[in-house]
Amino acid sequence: PPPPPTRAPNDYAPFASRSQFELADFLYCEEQMGNRKVDELMQIWSDSLPEGQSLPFADHEHLLNVIDSIPLGDVAWQTFSIKYEGELPESGEIPSWMEKEYDIWFRDPRDVIRQQLSNPDFAKHMDYAPKRVYRDGKREYEDFMSGNWAWNQA
Repeated sequence: PPPPPTRAPNDYAPFASRSQFELADFLYCEEQMGNRKVDELMQIWSDSLPEGQSLPFADHEHLLNVIDSIPLGDVAWQTFSIKYEGELPESGEIPSWMEKEYDIWFRDPRDVIRQQLSNPDFAKHMDYAPKRVYRDGKREYEDFMSGNWAWNQA
C-alpha cells in the first residue's frame, strides 16, 4: 500500500486534541476498560467539571465511535450468511437459533496483516517471528505469531 499521508505534528484527527487521543489510548489500549467502567468514569469526571466545560468523551459509545473513525486502513468488509442445516429435533420446541439466518462480517485476515506490516506505526510493536509459548507445560496462545498458522507458514 502507499505510505500514509504526511500530517502536522499536532494533528490528532479524528481526536480533538492530544489529551483526548492519550485518554482513548489509555482507556482502550492500556487498561482495556469495559464500557460500564468508562461510563462510570465519565460520570464521575462530569460531576467534577465546572459548568460549561465538556468531557473528552460523553460515554463509551462516543469513545468507540471516535476510535472507529480513525481513517487508517482500507481493507474492505465482506459478508456472508449462514444457517443451521443439521437435523431438527423431532419433538418439542425447535430452538430459535436453528431456524435463524446469521450474517457474518469479516475482513480478509491476510490483507489486514499485510496492511499492518506495511504501517510504520506498528514497526516497534510487532513480533515478526513465529513463536510457541508454554507456561507450566501447557501451550498458550497470546497473539497472532503464537498461533499455529504463523508457525506452519515459517
